[in-house]
Amino acid sequence: MMYIYWYRVSYISFLLMMMTGGCLMAADKYFTSQLVLGTSPILEPYRPLHGGGFIGAAVPLSPDPLVRYRWRDTKFGRSLQYYLLRPIGVSTPTPSAFKHIHSALTNSCNITVDGTGKIRFDFGTESAAWLEFDSPDLHGQVQAAVSEFHSSAVEGCMAKPQKIGDTYRLKLNKDFYEGVRFGWIYIRSFNGKPWHITHVRLVCQIKPVNYNGGFSCSDPMLTRIWYTGAYTVKIALLKNYFGTILMDRGDRSPWIGDEHIAQATAMVAFGNWRFIRNNINALARNNNMNIASYQMYWILSLVDYYMYTGDRSELLRNIPMVEAKLARGNAMFKKPQINFYGWDYRLGSFTHPQIHEAVEAYRMLFIGTCQRFAAVLSMAGYRDLAAKYRNLAAIRTAEIAESPNWVRHVGVFAASDAINAGVPDRLEDRYLYRHIFADPVTRLSLSPFNEYFIIRAMGKMEWTAQALQTVLEDWGGQIRHGGTTFFECYLPSWNVVTPKNGILPLGAWSWCHPWSSGCTPWLTEYVAGIKPTTPGYANVDIQPHFGKLLTYVSSFVPTPHGKIYVMFNFKQGLADVRIPSGVMACIAVPKDGRSITSIRVNGYLAWNGSFHAVPGIRTAQANQRVVNFFGVQTGHYRFTIRYKGKLPAYVAQPVVYSVRVLGQDDKTRGNWGGVYGRDGYILFNYNGVGKNRELLPSYVKSVTCSKGKNFEFPAAKNNISVLAPNTTNTGPRNMGVYFGNSVIIHLKHPVNYQLALYAVDFNRQQLENSVELLNLHTLVDAAPVQVMRNLKHGKYLVYGCHSSVRIQLLPFHGAAGVLSGIFFDPPGNLKHP
Repeated sequence: MMYIYWYRVSYISFLLMMMTGGCLMAADKYFTSQLVLGTSPILEPYRPLHGGGFIGAAVPLSPDPLVRYRWRDTKFGRSLQYYLLRPIGVSTPTPSAFKHIHSALTNSCNITVDGTGKIRFDFGTESAAWLEFDSPDLHGQVQAAVSEFHSSAVEGCMAKPQKIGDTYRLKLNKDFYEGVRFGWIYIRSFNGKPWHITHVRLVCQIKPVNYNGGFSCSDPMLTRIWYTGAYTVKIALLKNYFGTILMDRGDRSPWIGDEHIAQATAMVAFGNWRFIRNNINALARNNNMNIASYQMYWILSLVDYYMYTGDRSELLRNIPMVEAKLARGNAMFKKPQINFYGWDYRLGSFTHPQIHEAVEAYRMLFIGTCQRFAAVLSMAGYRDLAAKYRNLAAIRTAEIAESPNWVRHVGVFAASDAINAGVPDRLEDRYLYRHIFADPVTRLSLSPFNEYFIIRAMGKMEWTAQALQTVLEDWGGQIRHGGTTFFECYLPSWNVVTPKNGILPLGAWSWCHPWSSGCTPWLTEYVAGIKPTTPGYANVDIQPHFGKLLTYVSSFVPTPHGKIYVMFNFKQGLADVRIPSGVMACIAVPKDGRSITSIRVNGYLAWNGSFHAVPGIRTAQANQRVVNFFGVQTGHYRFTIRYKGKLPAYVAQPVVYSVRVLGQDDKTRGNWGGVYGRDGYILFNYNGVGKNRELLPSYVKSVTCSKGKNFEFPAAKNNISVLAPNTTNTGPRNMGVYFGNSVIIHLKHPVNYQLALYAVDFNRQQLENSVELLNLHTLVDAAPVQVMRNLKHGKYLVYGCHSSVRIQLLPFHGAAGVLSGIFFDPPGNLKHP
């Protein structure tokens, strides 16, 4: 059996990709990997990695240690296999207890344990795995743990390892595996006799699936994003269906909404059609808690599958199921019952799912689903049935249009679903861009799942540069945080207040969630521009989008006819396109702010203001954006394009928040009088549980808290970190605390004011507050996320505000944040930043 050890490489080996000889070539002389032989007592149903080998070029921008491994046979139903990873990093806070810990990074691990303490191992990339180590002479009490981030393990991912001979295995559930990046060995007791650790490894499960698609461009981060999205889906594949490797919390079962994006990623990266078909069928009757939007996503998954494969029989077999789902959706169109539409606060999550934005987004999604289903029915020859759903979409669109100001009452999610469905006219599109999409903060979602539909809408409206900026901020931000897979929830501002690879606000959300991989199919279909226009890629559009950020893009995608290869070098005016037998293409040569004087194809003049006949191409036409070559037949086409004018430049839009963060104050402590509260204040539970001491400013209508826990600590009366009872800082003190998730400050009218939040960790429980400040009316982030740490002596977080806000407390661990007081002051009152 083969151990596969892998470690990160120097990015001197920037991926230099070119289309040569039908395969993706790279400068792999800089890429380094280690393969050594060994054994491990693996339990069924896993078998060692087998049936293939490492071939092809290195892809150093991929986090997948098996990106070059190709199986000879990836037939549906193949069992999961396993491979082993050695750590790439090791550390301990108690070095006196361990000798030779860095030997764990070599072929000759021999750590000497000489006391109590812990060792942390970094395995370099997230994996669906379990932790093992070997010891011939272990004694004492030992525990092991795993985590996706570099802080202590959570969610019960710590236990006494199971002994199998000299191997110690961390078995946390019946499936063995967790989502793992980091592992720990804890020495709880030591009797004075040294013992040894002779091997440390992750045992990683994998479904045999090959990369049959690829992507590269002039921005290495976007290339890395494509491969990270693909890897996120790949390691979540189970034997018979798409799953998740999120740290076990009881919802690892397939979710049809999540799978819509995961399957789209798999189709462009792997082309594992049979596996996808099986997954679609397995989920056909899965209602996933009656989440209405997920039923629409199942239909869209079927539509995508048909367009990619041309599997007409599968489409026809599922028509009754689709009609039943659309009938239920149509019946509740006027009053949709929304259980969940996304984690973003603007969508209400599970707590307020009937929020207006989620309801409107569902209506738009329903219209778009009817339209796309009608389109494939027409392609399949069912024209009467197609007309039924086209007419239904038209009727529902007309109902939306009955309200001439509907665009003024939607947010970014409903607007995105509307654009993807083709509901807005051109004037409405412009309005939505100016008032929603033009703002980099507004178009960022807490959920990368929902972000996928946002960037799709931006692409559809040719807002390419802004969409690429969003991709780099969202998915690129996750990678910059240390992610090697994509997270369930994320905001770019989290990177500023949390260390790399550190636990993020919201704590235990998954760091590997296939629903967050939508950037991968979007980069293939929109940026590289390769998308089927008739079922099974019988016809394909090839139209790359550079968005003023890129000068080069190349990609290849699997089709039932073979791979389509595309390379466009916008800077040099070169393109290389390969069309397999059975495919006809429309190739769009982009202008992107320049003019085109001539295009030669395979040495023949094909365009200089009008079309000139070229073998294999029917005709060509130009518009303001592109020169389109129609009827491009099977073959290899080399384009030489002469551009006139300078390459366009794009200046990234600044991220501007409506509220200023003025700073944090750990000097004032509980003596707030004379420093804060000149306009008013609230001291939570100061007069007893549920009894606040408060004096609201004249401009504040109300302050309300979400349901939480209220406490008072009378024993804290003389502690200087406890808030004083009044502005004179005199009299007996009482420690009142609100444990909860949100506080709403509702103003009577807009006004400039200073807002200070006070938190103290009186019980020394290492509490931390992650604070997200939202505009109350739009629920858009009003300020970047802030973290209040080291609260044992109390700390104020101060903002400069001008409107009603919602204070969202996002704990790193546990279910709630902590606040003791809120203080209102005139603007510019801060004395201790």
